[in-house]
Amino acid sequence: MKKPCFKSLTGIAAIAVIALGLSGAMPAPKYKTVTVNAPFAMEPIKEFIFPNRDFSIANYGAVKGGKTINTKAIAKAIKACNRAGGGRVVIPTGEWLTGPIHLMSNVNLHLSDGAILRFTDNPEDYLPAVMTSWEGMECYNYSPLVYAFDCENVAITGTGTLQPIMDTWRKWFKRPKPHMDALAELYTMASTDVPVEKRQMAKGENNLRPHLIHFNRCKNVLLDQFKIRESPFWTIHLYMCDGGIVRNLDVYAHGHNNDGVDLEMSRNFLIEDCKFDQGDDAVVIKAGRNQDAWRLDTPCENIVIRNCDIIKGHTLLGIGSEMSGGIRNVYMHDCAAPDSVFRLFFAKTNHRRGGFIENIHMENVKAGKMQRVLEIDTDVLYQWRNLVPTYEERITRIDGLYMTNVTCERTEAIYDLKGDAKLPAKNVVIKNVHADEVTKFIKNVHNVENVTEENVTYGRFRNAANAPAYDYSKLQKEKLGRGVVAIRENPSEVAVSWRYLSSDPENTAFNLYRDGKKIAEVPATTGTFYRDAYKGKKATTYTVRPVVNGVETGHIEGNYTLPAKAPIGYINIPLDRPADGVTPSGQAFTYIPNDASIGDVDGDGEYEIILKWDPSNAHDNAHDGYTGNVLFDCYRLTGERLWHIDMGHNVRAGAHYTQFMVYDFDGDGCAEIIMKTSDGTIDGQGKVIGDAAADYREPGTPANQGRILKGNEYLTVFNGRTGAAMQTIDYVPARGNLADWGDNRANRSDRFLAAVAYLDGIHPSVVMCRGYYTRTVLAAFDWDGKELKQRWIFDSNTPEYKAYAGQGNHNLRVADVDGDGCDEIIYGSCAIDNNGKGLYSTGMGHGDAMHLTKFSPDMPGLQVWDCHENKRDGSSFRDAATGKVFFQVKSGIDVGRCMAADIDPTNPGVEMWSWESKGLRNIKGEVVNPDIKTFSVNMAVWWDGDLLRELLNKNVVSKYDWEAGVCKPLVTFEGAVSNNGTKATPCLQGDILGDWREEVLLRTEDNTALRLYVSPIATDYRFHTFLEDPVYRISIATQNVAYNQPTQPGFYFGPDLKGSFRGYEFK
Repeated sequence: MKKPCFKSLTGIAAIAVIALGLSGAMPAPKYKTVTVNAPFAMEPIKEFIFPNRDFSIANYGAVKGGKTINTKAIAKAIKACNRAGGGRVVIPTGEWLTGPIHLMSNVNLHLSDGAILRFTDNPEDYLPAVMTSWEGMECYNYSPLVYAFDCENVAITGTGTLQPIMDTWRKWFKRPKPHMDALAELYTMASTDVPVEKRQMAKGENNLRPHLIHFNRCKNVLLDQFKIRESPFWTIHLYMCDGGIVRNLDVYAHGHNNDGVDLEMSRNFLIEDCKFDQGDDAVVIKAGRNQDAWRLDTPCENIVIRNCDIIKGHTLLGIGSEMSGGIRNVYMHDCAAPDSVFRLFFAKTNHRRGGFIENIHMENVKAGKMQRVLEIDTDVLYQWRNLVPTYEERITRIDGLYMTNVTCERTEAIYDLKGDAKLPAKNVVIKNVHADEVTKFIKNVHNVENVTEENVTYGRFRNAANAPAYDYSKLQKEKLGRGVVAIRENPSEVAVSWRYLSSDPENTAFNLYRDGKKIAEVPATTGTFYRDAYKGKKATTYTVRPVVNGVETGHIEGNYTLPAKAPIGYINIPLDRPADGVTPSGQAFTYIPNDASIGDVDGDGEYEIILKWDPSNAHDNAHDGYTGNVLFDCYRLTGERLWHIDMGHNVRAGAHYTQFMVYDFDGDGCAEIIMKTSDGTIDGQGKVIGDAAADYREPGTPANQGRILKGNEYLTVFNGRTGAAMQTIDYVPARGNLADWGDNRANRSDRFLAAVAYLDGIHPSVVMCRGYYTRTVLAAFDWDGKELKQRWIFDSNTPEYKAYAGQGNHNLRVADVDGDGCDEIIYGSCAIDNNGKGLYSTGMGHGDAMHLTKFSPDMPGLQVWDCHENKRDGSSFRDAATGKVFFQVKSGIDVGRCMAADIDPTNPGVEMWSWESKGLRNIKGEVVNPDIKTFSVNMAVWWDGDLLRELLNKNVVSKYDWEAGVCKPLVTFEGAVSNNGTKATPCLQGDILGDWREEVLLRTEDNTALRLYVSPIATDYRFHTFLEDPVYRISIATQNVAYNQPTQPGFYFGPDLKGSFRGYEFK
C-alpha cells in the first residue's frame, strides 16, 4: 500500500507515486524514538529499525571496477528489498559505477567500508525526468543521483562514499544565457501557476544540474555515517519530508551551489555530528519560492542542528532565501566553524518572498574568520533581480532571532541587521557574543525593532579599508594653541596666519588685531591668513580672536609679536653655538646645528625647538674615528635657550646613533624627550648620568678607533621644561653579543631607530629600535610621569619572526594601517603590529627612503612607497596593512632615494618616483613623465597654498610644471643651508605654526642661527592644522630618525579632494 506523505499530493503526477510508493506486505514497522531538547516543543523523532535482511547488489548482476554501469542491477536489488518488506541494499567494498538510484520505502542503501559509488556524468543517464525542484520551484528535471519520492522509512548508511564524476556537471557550473533563459522560464511558470508536470526542464542547454541526494515528500529519513565527495548541485536536499536524522556525515563539495544540507518545507529533523566542507552554505533551512510555496503552504519547522563542524563554506546556518512557506523553530547549538566562513547565521529574503521567519536560535558556537556573525538581509535577489519581474510583492515577517554564547577569531562585523521599512524585523537577541578582532564595523541596525544586546564584546577593532581609525574622543593629544605667526613679506606688508583647530565650530570666523586695534574680520569662508599693510619698524603684536555668530568666543585666542626690524620671509632664532673641541687623537672639530624636533615644553600650547648639535667629525657607523660629543639645546622661537644637554663621549656622533623622541608622553601638557644615553651624559641641570669617569671608546689606531663596542647603555626620559633627567633605565634593545647583529665592529648593532606610537589607541608610547641589516629588535615603553614601563619586545631572532630580519630601513613610519585604532610600525619592508607581533614581511629588504600615506581617496586604507638596496627589488608600491604589492619597478642597482607627493593634478592620487623608477609614476604604476632630472628625491613641503605639494631640496622649494614636465624653482632661502650631505635635508620641515601649510627650519651658513621660513603666499583653503592628525604629528616626531623623511598625513590630501576636505575634523 502507498505510504502517505505528511502533505497532500494535489497536482502531483500519479505515475510517480505508483512507481515509487508501492511495497509488498510486511509486518508492522518497528521504530526507536530519539528525544531532542530544544527551546520549543518538538515531538520525538522516529528512527526506523530496518529488518535484518541484506540484498547485495553483486547478487543482482552488479560488477565492480568502475567501468560497468550498474544502474539496473542496483534498481533490481532495491525492488527486491522493498518487496521483501525492507532491509539493506548493500554496496560492497570496491568502486561501483552507476546512474541514478531511486530508493523505495523501507530500503536502507548501505555503503560498506571502502565502497565507492561513482555516478556517471552523462545527462542522458538521468532521464526520464522526475519531479524535483530547482531553487524553490517545482519542476521536472534530470533525476537526482540518489532519489526518493513519497517514501517512508528510507535511509543511506555505512562508511562508504558517494562520489559523482564531475566533468560534465563542472562545465554546467557556468551560467550562460540559455541557462538564465531557462531560469526565467521556470520562474514565470511557477509564478503563473503552470502545472508542475508541464515544467519540463531536462534539456541539456538549460544546464539545470541535478541534486546529489533529493528526498521528496518522504517520511522517517535516515542519513548516517557515509562520505560525500563533490556534488553537481545542492548536496543533500530534503524536500517536504516529515521526520528524520542526518548523522555523522563527512561532506566535501566545493562546486557552485554546493550547499551541505538543504531542508525545505520539512519538519522534525535532527542534524548532528556532521562535518561540512562546502562551496556554499553548510546547513540551510528553506521553504519554497514565491507563488509555488504559497500554493503548497508548508512551513519548514522543528529543526535541531548540533555538534556539527563546518571546515569551509559560506554560511554555517542559512535561513532562506527560498522561504515563502515560512520557517520557524530552528535550533543550532554546540557547533564550530574553525576556519573561515562568510557568515555564521544569515537570515535572507526579499520583497517577493512573503512567508515568515520566527523563533530561530543559535548558541554555543566557536568560529574562526568571517564577514558577519549575525546578518539579516531583506533585499537578497542575486541573479533574479534583473532577470525576471516581480509578479507579486509580499514582505517577510521576521520575529525572534536569538544568538547566545558565540565566539569568533575575526569578523568584519558582529551583527548587520537590515530589515524592511514596510515591515521591520523585530525581537533580535544577541547575548554573550565575542569577537577577538573586528575589521569593519561592530554593528549595524536598520529597520529592526527591539534589538536586545547583552555582553557583546570584541578584543580589538581594525579596519584596514578605512584606516586610520583612531577614536579621537579617547586619543591623548597635545593641547594646541592658536599658533599665530606674523612674517614680514616685504617692507610694507606683513603676512599673518594662524591655526584652525578641530575644536573650532565650522562657522568660526576670526577678528585680527594689531597692537590692540582690530584691523580685519576674517570670515569662515576663507583661509586663516591675512596680509596686513604695515610699514612700521617697531615691534608690533598681532592678536587673533575666534568669532561665532558675530560674537568673540574667547576660545583659544593667540598672539605673536613681530620683532622690530624683522627679516623678510622668516623667523630668526639666534643660537648659543657650542665651543669647538679636539678629540683624543688631536683632531679639531666645530659644531653644526643638525636635526631638530618640536615640543611644547612649557604647556602654553606653542612649540619650542629641540635642536641636536652635531660635531663636524660625526661618523657613519661604517667608519672608524673619534667624534665630538652630541649636544642638545631647547630654544624658544625668540632664541631664548631653556636648557643644554651633553650626551658625553660614550655616545658616538652620527646619523644612526642618537634618535630623540620629543612628545608629551604622560599627558601633563608638557613634552618630554626620550633618547639613548650612557655613562657621562650630563642633563639640562648639570647632573651626570652614571659614571662620569667611564670611557668606552676604543683607542685603536686606526681600526675601531672611537667605536663603542662595550659599556653601559641607558634609556633616559628628560623633562622638557628643564632638561632634567627624570628616569634612566638600562637600554633595551640591549647590545648583547655584537656578532649576533652581523659583525664585531658595532656597524650593524649600533643602527638605531625610534618612534612614537599610539599602541593602545589612547596613549603615546615610545618605541626604541636596534638593527635592520640582520637582527631586528624593537622595544616599546610607556611613560606615566614617574617611570618607564616596558610594553613589549619584538625580536627577529624569535623563530616565528625570522622573515623580519634584514627588512628595516634607515627610517620608519607609524600609522594605524589596519584600522584597529592603534598604531603599527612600518619598519622598512616589514610591519610590526601594535601588540608587538609581526604583521607581515615582504622580504624585499633594507632601504634608504619610504613614504606612507593615503595615496588616493579611491584606494582603501594606507599605502607605502619604498625603495630597496638589494640590487633586485628597486622600488615598490604596496598596501600598508597587508604588504600586498600593487606594482614594482625592479632594478639591478641600490636605489637610494624615492619620493611620493601629489604634484600633478592631471593624474589621480599621489605621484611616485625614485632614482630607478624610469620616470614619474601614477598610482597604477604607469609612467606619466619619463624625465625626472629636475625632480627632488629628498624632501617635500606644502608651501604655496594650493592643494598640490612642492618639492624641497637643499634651500630651494620647487614647483612641478605639469604642462612643461619639469620642476621650476619657486623660492630660494638665501643665506640658509641644509644638513646631512647629499640628503640635503632641513633641520625640520612641517606644520609648526600658522595655517595648515608647512614651515622649513634651516641653519644659517655660519651656524649661528636657525631660520624658520613661513609661506607668505595667501590661500583661501581652510583646513584644520595637520598637527591634529596622529600620523602627521608622529611623522614630525620621527623626522630626525637616521635618514630624514618628509611629513605625510594619514589621509589623502591633494587636488582629487575637489573641496571635500573643507572642514576636515580630527575628532
